[in-house]
Amino acid sequence: MLDFSKYRSAALTIYECQVIFLDSYADLHALVDRDQLTTDYGGTLQYNHRSWVDFHKAYYPIIDEASSTKNMLFDIARCVRHALGKRRDALDGTDALDTFATVRNKKAVFLDLELERVLEDGQESLEKLQHPEFDPILVKLPAGFLNNAVATLNDNLVKIKECSELVKTHFEEMEMEINMYHSLKECKYQVEEVVETICLMRQEAEDLPDIGSNSWEAFHNRQYFIKHILTPSKEIVDCADSVLADLHAVGMKTGSSSRTRTMEDQLKAELESFTLRINQLNETYVRLHLFYVIFDKAKRWLNSLVRHLEKHRNNTPTQRNDLHIKQDTDTLANNSGEKWQTPSTQNTCDARLTHFLQKHPAPKEQHLLLLSKYVPSSVQSHHIQQALELAKRLSSILIAIEQENVTNANLHSISWKTPSIDIDSCHEVTLV
Repeated sequence: MLDFSKYRSAALTIYECQVIFLDSYADLHALVDRDQLTTDYGGTLQYNHRSWVDFHKAYYPIIDEASSTKNMLFDIARCVRHALGKRRDALDGTDALDTFATVRNKKAVFLDLELERVLEDGQESLEKLQHPEFDPILVKLPAGFLNNAVATLNDNLVKIKECSELVKTHFEEMEMEINMYHSLKECKYQVEEVVETICLMRQEAEDLPDIGSNSWEAFHNRQYFIKHILTPSKEIVDCADSVLADLHAVGMKTGSSSRTRTMEDQLKAELESFTLRINQLNETYVRLHLFYVIFDKAKRWLNSLVRHLEKHRNNTPTQRNDLHIKQDTDTLANNSGEKWQTPSTQNTCDARLTHFLQKHPAPKEQHLLLLSKYVPSSVQSHHIQQALELAKRLSSILIAIEQENVTNANLHSISWKTPSIDIDSCHEVTLV
């Protein structure tokens, strides 16, 4: 046989209540108001069961729908308010996306509530309940019962109107929050993309050779740097400036300046470091190319001066390889300090030298400094030595020309063999 005692004790504990036994109607009237009791129990409540059933068929569904609509609006408002209160500092997290999805679902529920119809039906029923004399169903119902129904329905309709406006405001704020989230996420993606591109471009720039053995190689390296590094770098900088402008605009529009400022600082730091390095590399390639071009032009100017002196010493055109200036100058004068021109030809030679200098301008002092003092560190060591010797030689010649005192010793220095560096003269810049 089954023992239900344990279940009985539990049930008694859960549903335990006080039971009062009454001996008369007077005792009942002391506990319950007479207007809540029917005439069978000595009360004044005029209860009509038929009217009560008709009321629940015609009016109760409207009152109940208004009450359930109010409760659903309270739930939607609570959910959206909770979503607005949450901070979404981590833009790459899933919490924000889950919150937005929940809010969108609540908005779909809100749109399905048919608030206009609920309010219209409720307002129509409220007017009938307030004037029961015009409805045969309501005439037979107690006034207290109708007053409770009016108060309940009116309260629900008022709260539906207030809560619906509040929910609409919350949804508008949430839409702004969602737009801000997507704007910040897009800005963050752009910042990461630009920073990644900068890192790749910087790595490619660091892998380029910054040393050359001649003007052609220096020119080729510089052209490659311009085409593959410098030009794309300008596009990257323009893109970064555009992203910074977008970040500033988004921060001002959405009121999230603190979030955008962090991304701005990160991008500015990367951009400043990148542009500084690119400018350094650009200067290196320009100076390297300029060094070899100046070396080539200075050497060719020296060779042209040698040919000019060879040609006009004998008053006949000669080939460069047909004469040896050092031997000729030794026979022109007995002393190394003697002028290489004879007195009778001094003025003619001076005029010819002046004409040569007008046609072939001599290297300037700053050019010689680029060959001696300001030589790029990436130039090969033996080229640096050759450039120093050439600069020293040209400097002494230019001083002699300026003093109009070209002697045998100067001719000897001019006729020294110049260094040989393979140069492609098709890639040159003008000496300025």
